Amino acid sequence: MLRALRFAAVGLVLLCQCGGSASLRAAEAGRFTGLSAVVAGEVKRGEIDDGEAVDLARAILRRDVAAAAGDEGASRIRGLAGCARSLDRALEHRAEDADAAAAAAAMVRLEAGLSSREDFVHWTTEAADGPHAAFRAVGARALTGADDGELRRKLFLDGDQAVRLAALRAAALAVSPADADGILDASRFDPFPTARTQAVRAAGAIGGERVVLALKDLWSSADPILREAIADAWGTPASIDAGGRRELSWAADTQGGVPAIAAAYALVRAGNHATPAPTGPGVAEALGVIERAIKSGVTHERTFAITIAPLAAPALQNAVIEASKDVDDDVALAATVRRLDTAAEQGGASPADRPALIAKLLAAATSGEKMRGLVARNALARLGARDVLPLLDKEATSTDAQARKAAGTAFVALGELPRAVVLAADADARVRDGVACSLLTRAAR
Repeated sequence: MLRALRFAAVGLVLLCQCGGSASLRAAEAGRFTGLSAVVAGEVKRGEIDDGEAVDLARAILRRDVAAAAGDEGASRIRGLAGCARSLDRALEHRAEDADAAAAAAAMVRLEAGLSSREDFVHWTTEAADGPHAAFRAVGARALTGADDGELRRKLFLDGDQAVRLAALRAAALAVSPADADGILDASRFDPFPTARTQAVRAAGAIGGERVVLALKDLWSSADPILREAIADAWGTPASIDAGGRRELSWAADTQGGVPAIAAAYALVRAGNHATPAPTGPGVAEALGVIERAIKSGVTHERTFAITIAPLAAPALQNAVIEASKDVDDDVALAATVRRLDTAAEQGGASPADRPALIAKLLAAATSGEKMRGLVARNALARLGARDVLPLLDKEATSTDAQARKAAGTAFVALGELPRAVVLAADADARVRDGVACSLLTRAAR
């Protein structure tokens, strides 16, 4: 009842505000049925400029935050982390309730630094079946203080996987050696895969030889995702010189697949980047691992290697150039995008090469293959290639929600904010929230 009264009061205040377009007034009142068509008409008549598009996106998100409910609403609120600062007041109001969506709003604010952790620590004492049980994870995430260690470690073993995960995320920030045993146990035994991965990340932040060796023991039973996390943990400042470099060299030289490539990349990241190409212990061998992965292997391993390859290294630059001509369309597309996304002085495509590569992306964007087309259109938008606009206009009317959302965020990347706001008013909440958040993120830059 309290939530309903507050929702109605907020709506009344919004309705009483004078001015604004018909679409803005409708959005402020939460009238989303048919809103996209109204917005499209205003855009066609030139009645919405960039600033008005941002205002409309903000009004839409405020209402969506206020109305979010259940697990689906909580998930959508978590997806707004990138534009949390622009929605702080709406998130703060939503967090005043006791449900899952309210807890999600509180978590987003906490992680964005919009509220003090001290505001939430007390929720750790809430009973698992209490009225604010959804906030227990927020309380666990807030346990980053020097005096929170005992309670934080207790919550590594909580019966709620969201609470365990939040406590492990807090441990990655607290960086307390006293957490090491509990974190390593969680990395081995927690039944929730995401919690095991987070435990490895927290272990890497603590570092030291004991942690490095414990993660080596874990490697043999770990799946590829967890092995990637272990490689990242070995490459942290706290681990790299405590045996991490040794283990990364072992993994890159003797293991296979994406984890070996990730280990090689961690060695490269830890190298000396003062020179054009990275140097340092084990770096030359690691660059060789990445080069071989670009040239051969299964598609997803090759594309991963292309994505992380430091193109300032001449051998890797040449490997990516060759890969952009590969018979594997996915590999060729990944290499083409990487060359265009990288500045020429860092090993990317030269100004003379760029027009032909952009033409290749345009061809991929119209190929009819869903994912390749999506990747190509997004890349073209990121590059500011306005030739992609007719393709985006077509995707904006697709029956596929993913395609509409991608078109909307691509419009934002191109600076076509009035075009984008039509999709920020989409009937599908996930489409409109994603596009509207992109609009607010751009406006906040």
